[in-house]
Amino acid sequence: MASSTVTVRVLGSVDIVDGSGRRHEIPGRRLQALLGCLVAQAGRIVSVDALVDAIWPDRLPDAPQAALQTQVFRLRARLRFPEAPTVVTRAPGYALELGAATVDALEFERAVRAADAATPAVAQARLEAALSLWRGTPYIGSEAVDPLRIEQMRLEELQLQAIEAHAEAVLSCGEANRTISLLDAFAAEQPLRADAQSILMRAFVATGRDAEALRVFQAHRRHLVDELGLEPSPVLRRLETAIVRGDAPAATESIDLADGRRGSAPAIDSLSVHRLKADGHDLAWGELGSGFPVVVVPAWLSNLDVIIDGRDPRAALIEQLARRHRVITYDRRGTGLSGGTVGDFGVEAAADELEAVLDHVGAPAALFAMSGAGPIAIACAARSPGRVSHLALFGTYASGPETFGEVGRPILDLLRQRPSVATELLAALYRPGASGAATMHFARVLRDCAPTDVAAGYLEAIYATDVSGVVPDVRAPSVVLHYRGDRVIPFAGGESVAAALPSARFVAAEGAWHLPDARDVGTILDVVEELLSV
Repeated sequence: MASSTVTVRVLGSVDIVDGSGRRHEIPGRRLQALLGCLVAQAGRIVSVDALVDAIWPDRLPDAPQAALQTQVFRLRARLRFPEAPTVVTRAPGYALELGAATVDALEFERAVRAADAATPAVAQARLEAALSLWRGTPYIGSEAVDPLRIEQMRLEELQLQAIEAHAEAVLSCGEANRTISLLDAFAAEQPLRADAQSILMRAFVATGRDAEALRVFQAHRRHLVDELGLEPSPVLRRLETAIVRGDAPAATESIDLADGRRGSAPAIDSLSVHRLKADGHDLAWGELGSGFPVVVVPAWLSNLDVIIDGRDPRAALIEQLARRHRVITYDRRGTGLSGGTVGDFGVEAAADELEAVLDHVGAPAALFAMSGAGPIAIACAARSPGRVSHLALFGTYASGPETFGEVGRPILDLLRQRPSVATELLAALYRPGASGAATMHFARVLRDCAPTDVAAGYLEAIYATDVSGVVPDVRAPSVVLHYRGDRVIPFAGGESVAAALPSARFVAAEGAWHLPDARDVGTILDVVEELLSV
């Protein structure tokens, strides 16, 4: 991808290379942050307020607008050479006009996207060229600025996908040994990435090294369970089964997804997605299994696509629950596949949505509610006893003000001002002690579920919700489960709910997690089955 045009480079340190190959340094974190923010929004206006917040994230200068003008003047001075991009003043801020110049990140992204529809040989060449542009961490030195942190994470994820796609193309060209040399270290460094493990496993099988392929699977599973409380994806599990049976697909073939959907045990990726009307809005809902209906009520955020991929910690529970029951779950308004604008984030609106789902089910159903979904399920069970047969609550509470106190406001402010930092903080609370890669995995799951404004609206409602007044009205047989070391919703929240419910059993689980850990799903479901037998 050699070019004689001017290139703004952000795939590493932020600088500019002119048409003759000369590097123009952009000195200082503030100047790099300014150029980085403008590059990330190239051609679009970035407001003065956004730029000021980005350049001075911790402490504003005495005269922010004047200080910004000084930084813009300094940057313009650095761009005084032929065909350089220009910084233009446009209300309410500034924009970067690239002109004939280009950006390495844009070139990288174009090449990666172009490889998607190409033949394996062409894709291999395009991806090699794209990956050669990578010099290091994007926007390094200025990535602490939240808008650039988000863009950095997006580009880093795209790079990982490009590495996997390149290895897949090499394998599809019949070069299994080269695939192993390309991917062996990468898969070990990224043990949570299912695609990398799958490609490496197939490459080992293609070279007759089935035992090594199975060791890759076991290492991947161990990391998932230990760090995220997840099981491997259904596709990867099917590949492992095929290897054990000796009928794994050839290196140039993909895994037949239909194979895993004909068995007696439903897999999470066969969850069928439908739509229903709730208060004039479309809700996306999913269904898996058959038998007595159990509605898994979505908590703070959800995305059916993420659940189907197996990336959501609730996926394993839904899959195993569906072995005995008809399991229904859905995405709330504004989240996941439902999307749309949210007019009311409150618990009553949430209970209305749940009732619409129960009406669609058409028979009394059990509710399984985790985390912030607990008050929604309680409110629904109290006001519509004929619709709710049983109530299973996990890691939840009844009164937000009593459970959370003043802790909510700082988290909400952080989520609205620096969403990437806030989601990483919350992810770390969900799985204390997890690796950085595991925390980033779950933070990405949260970001994939809803826009920041919707996420903040629902989180604020969680902190403010109080259904403690109607808990005694619940007549459905109930069970309450809670991890003792839960750092998201304190153990006392579950104890309080169980004490107030007229007919509830309380089960304390050992652990510091918030959502059900894959290793505990069997035990949790035994408790639920005991409840449903009542």
